[in-house]
Amino acid sequence: MKLLFSNRFKAFAFATAFLLVLSSCKKDEVTPTQDEAVTDTAIIQNANETARADESFTNLDDVTQVASEEDDEASPATPGGAYNPSFGRLRDIIGNCATITVTPHDGTFPKTISIDFGNGCIGLDGKRRAGKIMIFMTDRRSHPNSVITTTLVNYSVDFIQLQGTKVCTNNSNADGIRFSVDIEGGKVIFPNNHGYDFEMHKNKRQIAGQATASPMDNVFEITGTSNVHFFNGNNIHVSTQVPVIKAVNCHWRSDGILKIVVSNSNHNFNFLFNYGYPATSGAGACDNLALLSWNNGNGSTIITLP
Repeated sequence: MKLLFSNRFKAFAFATAFLLVLSSCKKDEVTPTQDEAVTDTAIIQNANETARADESFTNLDDVTQVASEEDDEASPATPGGAYNPSFGRLRDIIGNCATITVTPHDGTFPKTISIDFGNGCIGLDGKRRAGKIMIFMTDRRSHPNSVITTTLVNYSVDFIQLQGTKVCTNNSNADGIRFSVDIEGGKVIFPNNHGYDFEMHKNKRQIAGQATASPMDNVFEITGTSNVHFFNGNNIHVSTQVPVIKAVNCHWRSDGILKIVVSNSNHNFNFLFNYGYPATSGAGACDNLALLSWNNGNGSTIITLP
């Protein structure tokens, strides 16, 4: 394959592909060439920081979903019934060092789940978390029109500060199980004071696993957009070109294509990120390979997902 831009720019473009949890003035849209390669060390630093922070927000999404699902399972079907959530699966993620409090503790709604890591503690995954995750639920997560709002209070992961509010709304109807997820007031600040603001909107539609109680056979189709504004002025816009497929029992996204536009002060650089690569694996195959391409497919590189 012919590579048309520098390894340093590849590192930046690769990192932007993680911005699923992710307009400025009109610029000329171009494809990157060696002469136009972005070599600004600040941009490369932003890319590395972005990848680290995105992992933290992905973990936050997992924490919120598991906590709400376990509360859902423990909530009695009728008022006054037994309510005693163990949050065992949540502890498998965050460890035993956090204090989990449910208010009111009687299975009724609305309610708030507080996960308090205090001044900092190490979870089973080796991550140091500090501060609080506050989860406000209007109703069971499985009920249509329920809204789950996650707010961060002095929250950090491995000393990376995460700010903002995540709102997950159950939009299920006769056509199927659907959720919308929005990030409002998102901000990431690193110990060196680099960081970025971001906003995100995505829609999730369940396409498999509806007939069973176990969440492990659930499969979701995801579409959406995200925008990132770095403190130094660089911007990234990500949009779904082909819906992304994510199975609960697969660590990676198995299909779908994203369009990534990286903007510096002079140009917009356009890329496609294909989770369905290689096609010979079959649609929806669970593997850690993806293809980053540019210049109408004349330039490309294989990405191994972490």
